[in-house]
Amino acid sequence: MLTVRTISDKYNEQYKRKRKEIVVFVKDPERPLSKGNLVGDFIWRRVHKKKYSNEEILDAVEPVLASKGLGVTKVRYDKYAGCSICPCSPGYIVTVEPGYDGGKIAIWLEEDSK
Repeated sequence: MLTVRTISDKYNEQYKRKRKEIVVFVKDPERPLSKGNLVGDFIWRRVHKKKYSNEEILDAVEPVLASKGLGVTKVRYDKYAGCSICPCSPGYIVTVEPGYDGGKIAIWLEEDSK
């Protein structure tokens, strides 16, 4: 199960999007960079696959967004979610219902330790 670790209402304000989306990142303990392997991380960025289903992401973020008065309309995985130049910040893009100003909100998730 995924839980919310951090929420930022001011994530990269200089990159404010006109599209009505939220960026969701999931902490991945298997990512080589988390183990200090920078070279391995460059390779991982190019070849990694989506780890969680859209439904799992939706289950984790929907209550948080509902508390902000936002309704989720769609979730999709994007290797370039946090950076449009390279796949260094993969994540999920959550599209919300109209009424949201388009400021970039970021949510960080992590797996519950069992």
